[in-house]
Amino acid sequence: MSKGAELKSEDLAGLFKGLLENKVVDCLVLPRRAGEGGKNVSYILVRDASKIDSAGAGTAAGVSASAVFAPSFSVNAANILKGWTIGEKVGLVAKPCEIRAAVELVKLKQMDKESVLLVSADCSGAFTNQDYAANADEIGDWLEAGPGGAKAEELKGKGVAVREACEIC
Repeated sequence: MSKGAELKSEDLAGLFKGLLENKVVDCLVLPRRAGEGGKNVSYILVRDASKIDSAGAGTAAGVSASAVFAPSFSVNAANILKGWTIGEKVGLVAKPCEIRAAVELVKLKQMDKESVLLVSADCSGAFTNQDYAANADEIGDWLEAGPGGAKAEELKGKGVAVREACEIC
């Protein structure tokens, strides 16, 4: 039986650092801001807890824990670990849909369940990479109230909508 906890954005940095410092995992694969002005999201492998900061866009050498809430992702994080045959325990921090994909990869024996710790945060939907990059300042880190919320409807009126799969989810 799995248990959940409600954490604020600023709590995440401590959680991620603790996973590394307490040797729960040897490394973390987590989202980080990338590109000009941090308007894209990609994944990075982090081994050093000091590289994780609590807020903002992160630094060239580090990653912001708040990026986990960004309503965008470039590649399904489960595919990053697919087929890895490393002897270390990896923590994968990703959106719920990506975690579900990782669980399916475990079932298909394409990911070793003993070498991965899956960590997820709530997700209110994601935009296409192009829409997010073009509208990141307006969209922000968190789409309040999900696809049916006022902000989402306002953006939809401008032709910027969350992915269809996210609306269904």
